[in-house]
Amino acid sequence: MSHPIRERFVVFLDGWLLRQQRFLDELRISSDSPETSIKEERQRHLIEQVLCHYQQYFHEKFLTAEEDVFVIFSPPWLS
Repeated sequence: MSHPIRERFVVFLDGWLLRQQRFLDELRISSDSPETSIKEERQRHLIEQVLCHYQQYFHEKFLTAEEDVFVIFSPPWLS
């Protein structure tokens, strides 16, 4: 049986995890580069993006829980 709220959250989560991996890759590359003021500024910008990225996750989780809390308490990856 199709569950649209669960499906929407799974689609969101799949995209979120892909973006999270890209941020992690960028941070790793940045940490391997030589120390410069540009590097420091780039890392600050990446950290701000990662924090915003997590904020988006918790916001989507909140919206999903408002619609159907059981989607959050029984995540599809556990079934």
